[in-house]
Amino acid sequence: MAAPLTDVLRYVELLAAELGLDPYRGFWLLGLLTRGPRFRSALTALGGDPDEAARFIRGTLENYPDPYEEGTSWTEEGDRQDLLQRAITYARDDGSSEVQEIDFARALIDTELAEAETLADRSDPRLRTKRVMLAHMADEFDESLMIDAGEVVGLLGATN
Repeated sequence: MAAPLTDVLRYVELLAAELGLDPYRGFWLLGLLTRGPRFRSALTALGGDPDEAARFIRGTLENYPDPYEEGTSWTEEGDRQDLLQRAITYARDDGSSEVQEIDFARALIDTELAEAETLADRSDPRLRTKRVMLAHMADEFDESLMIDAGEVVGLLGATN
């Protein structure tokens, strides 16, 4: 595993432990926004501001309800093992001997893209879009996260 991805995963796990929450997609996205240099570069190339997006997501985490108390959990939506396995598959398919941060980012985004049919069901009307945006992974609207996830995957795929 490449050092940037190790840094992303360590950051997320420590933050989740500090907050007493199981990491969900917003946590993993925050890790990529703060610790993923190639992911940050891709967002910047698409006109995004990774620092502003990270500040927004970080501000929402402490008020995020524990998913276990609501009867659902991240593990029902795709867990660490699933994300890592997808990332390993992407790295292997690309002929890489190491799993990179962009492989993990592609796995995370592809998990969200697979659920695109639920976009019309979002409680916040600003999240009822035709395309999957990074805001859908955070499950909160903020202009800094209104970046097309498919475009991010396209750019990351082109840079791997």
